[in-house]
Amino acid sequence: MEFLAATSILDVISTSTILAAILGFLAKVLLDRLTLANKRDVDLDIDMRKRRLEAYPKLWKLTELLPKWPRNTTLTFEELENLQHDLMHWYFNVGGFLLSRSTFDTAYRPLQDKLAEISRLDRTVSISPDGDQSNGARDLYEEVRVACSMLRSALTRDVQSRREVPFWSLNW
Repeated sequence: MEFLAATSILDVISTSTILAAILGFLAKVLLDRLTLANKRDVDLDIDMRKRRLEAYPKLWKLTELLPKWPRNTTLTFEELENLQHDLMHWYFNVGGFLLSRSTFDTAYRPLQDKLAEISRLDRTVSISPDGDQSNGARDLYEEVRVACSMLRSALTRDVQSRREVPFWSLNW
């Protein structure tokens, strides 16, 4: 009877040892896969940021046509049409695939939509009225300028260029 009990205990110990070894192995495999997936994601993020840092300045420069200070008082409908086409060219030939979904949805597309809307307007309206919108005149310049500013802000979020330096990384 004692022999049987000892054999049963050894079987339980052997079974639990084998089970622990299997679980340890599976945990190690899972941890290795998660580590590899995380490294791949980090590498992709670094690569995407590098590509954006090459392509985004070209898009940023296109918006210089509409500065806030000083306003471009000679802006024409033709220049706005050219801007629309230049943006499209950048999108298809330089970096449209680099735009984050949020940057595309909240900034690039609204700017293109605004330019398309303006291109359908009567060319006799003023792009930039003399600051008096009491007569209901739209300040088209300001509408497009704000859309350009939104795009630039979204680009900085994509590359994190306006992120503050973390406190703990300061050299003392």
